[in-house]
Amino acid sequence: MRLAVCFFANLLLASLLIVSQVMAQAHSNFDQEPTLKQKAEIFLYRNEFSEAIIYYKQAIEKDKTDAYLFRGLAQAFNSSGKTREGTDTFNQYLKTSPPHALYGLGYLHYLTKDEEQSQTFLREAIKMDPQHTLAMNNLGAILSDENAFEEALSLVKQAISINPKEGMFYRNLQIIYSKMGKGEVFENEYEGALEEGSTDIANGYGKAFATYLRQQGFKYFSQGKVEKSVKTFEKVVEVYRAIQHPGGELAGLFGLGILHEELGNEEKAFELYREILKINPNHIQAKQKLELQKK
Repeated sequence: MRLAVCFFANLLLASLLIVSQVMAQAHSNFDQEPTLKQKAEIFLYRNEFSEAIIYYKQAIEKDKTDAYLFRGLAQAFNSSGKTREGTDTFNQYLKTSPPHALYGLGYLHYLTKDEEQSQTFLREAIKMDPQHTLAMNNLGAILSDENAFEEALSLVKQAISINPKEGMFYRNLQIIYSKMGKGEVFENEYEGALEEGSTDIANGYGKAFATYLRQQGFKYFSQGKVEKSVKTFEKVVEVYRAIQHPGGELAGLFGLGILHEELGNEEKAFELYREILKINPNHIQAKQKLELQKK
């Protein structure tokens, strides 16, 4: 039990450090004042929902064509418990941006578990804008809950074909295949995208597949299936390497190192930490691990 707690605590720490580095890098890239959208997203991330709503509304006034603004606004209204105000706001937007307003209503009702009403709004949004990928993806999620898998797959794959760079579409697709008991099909499609050299699609599949594998690795470890956990985390690293995602590869290697360290395989763990430093000599956590080894 202690081993499991230490492993997950260490891995959580690693994840938080990685997230902190990414956030710091994002802020350092601001050469000027953050945009209204960026401010809204920051407040949403901080759970400061009233401020997020204000900035999302201001951003929409400047750009009524960005569907992601309506998505974020729905999240902020739902998380703040202001769903009635959210409904009124999106109804007002029906006059100026009908497809996105319908999507906002559909997503807000989805978040409040009113899937029947949500489906109605989402279908109207797609009817009005046949290229509305966010509505397609959301409707696919609802249909998969109803076991209407074929239509769900069709909608999500259509969304991917229109916007192959959106990661959430692939994650939704993987979930649908898992519900169908056909997880191997998702892996096969990932491998097919790699072979075809479809970079954006291979990246989308790969990141979603790696996320799924990481979750499986945690599950195996908590069940005491240590060897399966190790092999699964090795597969995570393999996938990130295949799609040439250095950040994911480093995180996977570090997680694998922690796993070996907690299992008492210190030689293998420090070998992995040294491998990390060959890729990124400035990797803080790996450096700290190796410095502790010297002591």
